[in-house]
Amino acid sequence: MPLRGNIMIDPNPYQPPCEPEDLVDSSPLGVWPKTATAVLDADMFVHSLRFHARAASRTKRLIVAIAFFVTFSAILSRQLGYMAMVIGAVAGVLLWFLSFLATPVSPRAIRKQLREMGKERETIRYEITPEAIRMVTEESDSRIPWNRFIKWRETDGLILAYRSSRFFILLPVDQFAPDARDAVRQGLRANVAS
Repeated sequence: MPLRGNIMIDPNPYQPPCEPEDLVDSSPLGVWPKTATAVLDADMFVHSLRFHARAASRTKRLIVAIAFFVTFSAILSRQLGYMAMVIGAVAGVLLWFLSFLATPVSPRAIRKQLREMGKERETIRYEITPEAIRMVTEESDSRIPWNRFIKWRETDGLILAYRSSRFFILLPVDQFAPDARDAVRQGLRANVAS
């Protein structure tokens, strides 16, 4: 740039003060935001709910173990009296019943409900940034910061990002481009325990 006295004259006053290379993120993932479009169908929902149920089955196993213990104890404790045996057996049966209530809804019921809602297939556009993920459908537009997720699990091209122990966001990363897939994993790893 030419100098005139102590004043520097810039031939292009609209040029930003930084170099053009500074405008591009030099991280391994390149330019932000990453975008992806995916189609969610009933089979993905069923698969994700089955995976969620398997991950949550520790609670169910505990209920079954307690039910078995209570029932077995009630049967063997005849010396405590008939009423104690009946109360223990009823408690055991109730715990068995509760363990089956902890099982997710059947795949047929899930497909039927999605068909009735007209949501057998839904296209979602994702926008991934280092701070958050944005999901846009025909009916909604939501942005969730990565630090709002409490945990995440990955299986067969799907990521379940949990907002609570029972509520998760389904991310079909197998339909994302590799850079968007890596950006999702990076956002989750940086902010959430897996």
